[in-house]
Amino acid sequence: MEVIIVNDSDSFFNLKTDWEYLQQHADCVPFYSTFNFTYNYYTEILADSKSKLQIITVYNENEIIGIAPFLIEHRRLRFTNFSVLSFIGGLADYFNILVHKDVNQQSVLKTIFTTIENGISWDKIELYNISGKSALAHYLLKSSRYNNSCRFQVENPIATIKGNIEGYLTHFVKDSTIRLYNKLKREKDISFRAYRKNEDNILGRIKEVFGERNSKLSNRDNFFKNQHKFNFLKTIFSSNDQVITFCIESKNEIISYISAYQYKGTLHCWNMGHISEYDKYSPGSAIFYLVLNHAFDNKQTIRIVDFGTGRYPWKFKLTDEFIPLYGLFFYNNKSKKFRILSTYDKMIQVFKIILNK
Repeated sequence: MEVIIVNDSDSFFNLKTDWEYLQQHADCVPFYSTFNFTYNYYTEILADSKSKLQIITVYNENEIIGIAPFLIEHRRLRFTNFSVLSFIGGLADYFNILVHKDVNQQSVLKTIFTTIENGISWDKIELYNISGKSALAHYLLKSSRYNNSCRFQVENPIATIKGNIEGYLTHFVKDSTIRLYNKLKREKDISFRAYRKNEDNILGRIKEVFGERNSKLSNRDNFFKNQHKFNFLKTIFSSNDQVITFCIESKNEIISYISAYQYKGTLHCWNMGHISEYDKYSPGSAIFYLVLNHAFDNKQTIRIVDFGTGRYPWKFKLTDEFIPLYGLFFYNNKSKKFRILSTYDKMIQVFKIILNK
């Protein structure tokens, strides 16, 4: 196997053909790991930062078999600077290393982590949102070196689209959800619509809904206000047929919405919101009820509806499974800053335990 580290923007762009080939021939590839999503996130948000690309590519006889989309971030604690190796990306529920499904995936991952340890300078590794169903999670959890640093983070509730909608609704959708939706339908002149890409400026419209809801939730980050992130979303919405936004509307006003990416049989629901005026109808559950109906009507192309990260009881009530997410938080014991950073991390973990008691 031949390893090449890509560390500049032009070489990143030149990976497009190999990356898009590999994303079609790798397992467990979310939309968030596609070239389009990753490259545009980097160029719109990170290119002008102090981050440095460290994309590890692995070839076998000139054929791409592995891509690890990493970068090095430079951070500062009060008393020291340090470097962190992390995934490229954000506004994402999953990250992964792409490995060809027809090769020995664990061997390729071993080659990538050997390169991380011996070919890149870093003080800490932070790899978030790794699917528990991925080869990467399996590699880390069975590793005597990384196991203790691989921590459970959160669950992504999912609905598996099999059988018929009537059976699913009986087991996983409360009668009250359907009653409230029917009440909304009786009392308001509503319609359900699915928008593709940025049809009818749907991104701008959901930005307004999210802002209205967000203004009443002080602990919720409004990423739409960040111009770089909004420009990134405009690029994604304008350039991807996989973008689909579901809306309940009344007289052209959005009552509730879910924005999603449909990719490789999974509908990744990454953002949702509704107008507070309609809270009594439970419009968040109502839109998921309609999205589930849409998924069963299109089960030839949708096998999973992924409700996204977040341990909310209503998500688990509407779904039949969940995917655990893990993170790798590993300090470089060869680094001069190892003792300081690892001690600081232990203190933070202790404080979290105390605060949760």
